[in-house]
Amino acid sequence: MEIGFDQRQDVMNLVSQNEKYKDVYCKKDLAGNDRIVVCKKR
Repeated sequence: MEIGFDQRQDVMNLVSQNEKYKDVYCKKDLAGNDRIVVCKKR
């Protein structure tokens, strides 16, 4: 999911609390800002 640079913690918390997803992590864009939250469906 693409996110705003300041939304990483909120989005990761929401996704992590949902039992449908696992392996949640964040990737940065070329400017070094948090940009994508990645997760796997269980």
